[in-house]
Amino acid sequence: MSRIVVRLPVVRGPLAGEGTPSCLAGLPRLWPGLPRDLAALRGTESGTPAPQGPWFFPEDLPLTPQQALACLHGLQHMADAALSGTPLPAWQAAALRGQAESAARAAFAGAGDEAAALAAAEAAEELERRCRAQRLLLLCWLQEERLAEMAALHRRYAGGRAHLAAAFDGDEAALTELPDDMLRPAGPEQPEEAAALAAMLPPWQRILDAACYFLPEGALILAEAGLREALLERGDLAPAAADVQEALAGGGGPRLFALTAPLWQVLQRPGCPRCHPRWERPLTVLTWEE
Repeated sequence: MSRIVVRLPVVRGPLAGEGTPSCLAGLPRLWPGLPRDLAALRGTESGTPAPQGPWFFPEDLPLTPQQALACLHGLQHMADAALSGTPLPAWQAAALRGQAESAARAAFAGAGDEAAALAAAEAAEELERRCRAQRLLLLCWLQEERLAEMAALHRRYAGGRAHLAAAFDGDEAALTELPDDMLRPAGPEQPEEAAALAAMLPPWQRILDAACYFLPEGALILAEAGLREALLERGDLAPAAADVQEALAGGGGPRLFALTAPLWQVLQRPGCPRCHPRWERPLTVLTWEE
């Protein structure tokens, strides 16, 4: 099978609690355009698991690797400022819209050609949309990185609690004298806390919509996390094509199911508005049987 398969909506990976079958866990994720060496270094410096490849590298990302890294740093600064109560600066979308208007004015002033001006404005607006989509992928990467840091803290806390219990000669009753916040189990093992952690990520619909700007025609998507949950709630899944089943899971792997539908249906929209004609693009999303 020659078709590209990309795992979504998780961008950075790995997320605690993931249960992707081993035969599918080696499929690529979508690279958001960061410098490849610096992105991996961020994981090792923070003590979190390294980003989980392999990767599909789009060829048409609007931001250069250095611009993407600067954007990631800017998003991190904005997140830190929001937590501290510092007012946030205006978002870059206004500047990009200004570029679109400037391109239209320049094209019209240069040739007096209204059609050329409209084409220039449309091209600039498309660039704005693609930049916005890549920024969202970078935001998702940053939030997943934060979740990995939280999971690492949880593991360190759990290990410290075990050592503390050993220091009390295994007397768990002695631990009741410690503050409740230290004793309460935390982490993705708890369903309510797993939901709280998932809420830190952008909605899967927005991630999928952004990712589709950079996926080639005919690419398959392996659904994980919230996208997989939404897919399993549908009643119109069909067995995956025989060549897809054989290439991805083989005879001994899980049974794969597929949904082929326009993007607007996968996104759970009631219809395709005229302002989103690309939502008519057919998409095939895969999942597996438990």
